[in-house]
Amino acid sequence: MQPHRIELRDHDADLDGQWVDIHPRQTYGMRLDIRRAVQHRGADGTVDFDLQAADLKALEVAIVAWSFPESVSAAAIEALDGELGDWLQEQVREVYNSRRRTPEETKSAAD
Repeated sequence: MQPHRIELRDHDADLDGQWVDIHPRQTYGMRLDIRRAVQHRGADGTVDFDLQAADLKALEVAIVAWSFPESVSAAAIEALDGELGDWLQEQVREVYNSRRRTPEETKSAAD
């Protein structure tokens, strides 16, 4: 399955020609990675949730390539412009929330 390309010019015309490719579908394993990044159990048994870690991990597991000179990494994602990072997060959510398997895709995945 081909990655889904997000054109950054849709966020900012100055970024024309720049892009981010994401996995076309969020897998269960990706969701588990995000959950592990969010939940932290303290020595006393309390559970804390780190929503910033969830946002970062969601982009880290979704992005497969981009047109920036740096390799895709947590540090590179954290270094993105804040508005661009927020916009990318919204785009990734939209893609994954709107993506539903067709009956044909479900059948071919089972083969």
